[in-house]
Amino acid sequence: MLDSSPALVEALQKVTTIAQMVLLVPRQAVEDSGRAAAATAAGATGNGAPATDRAPSDDNKGEGTDNDSNSVTFGPPGPLLIINTHLFFHPYAPHIRSLHTAAILEEAAVALAEWQQIAQLQQSRSPAAGNLQASVAAEPGLLQQLPQLPAPTVLFCGDLNSDLNDGVPGVIEMLQTGKLAANHWDWQMGASFRWGKEEEEYAEEEQQQQQQGGQQQQQQQQHGHVQCSLQEDDGHVFDPPI
Repeated sequence: MLDSSPALVEALQKVTTIAQMVLLVPRQAVEDSGRAAAATAAGATGNGAPATDRAPSDDNKGEGTDNDSNSVTFGPPGPLLIINTHLFFHPYAPHIRSLHTAAILEEAAVALAEWQQIAQLQQSRSPAAGNLQASVAAEPGLLQQLPQLPAPTVLFCGDLNSDLNDGVPGVIEMLQTGKLAANHWDWQMGASFRWGKEEEEYAEEEQQQQQQGGQQQQQQQQHGHVQCSLQEDDGHVFDPPI
């Protein structure tokens, strides 16, 4: 796509975006990890009781029970991945917003995979975990809880500069379905985008295209009327020169 769209390449080189990402893990999971680590250390020295002898905390009382037939049973709380961004504003560049959104989601997937890798290395007590851990700002014991927790729920928020005036924007379509069709109107509108082009120029071009479309439609109607008027009784239709 980029090879056939030099204007898009230039625009992507000029337009930048920013995104912030943070992974929130339930506090209970971190606290349980700390208690388990302390119990393991105490058991290794012969002091204290093993983690399995710990009485359930008040937070866990009644969790997962079904004493009331009308009650709702919830599973363990899962991580929450929050992404905040501010996408490009130009009304004639929805395709750039879609591309930036895809890039942000890819970065989020890479980060999650890296955190999962660190967690697995920590569990195996690999020395490589320390090198990777140094590049991640996380509380002690947090990442190693990821393999035991459900997959993170992604909350994508911010100023998306997307509205519903022309239909479902590509950004929303991608976030809802995980893909964006090749015939989506984002690509069609973005095909005319040029870096440095003023919005008034786009409006003038749209007006000219509408006028040309109206003239062509009028000519087609006139052409059809002439054909009908020249029809002979024997059924032949003359095609007059235009």
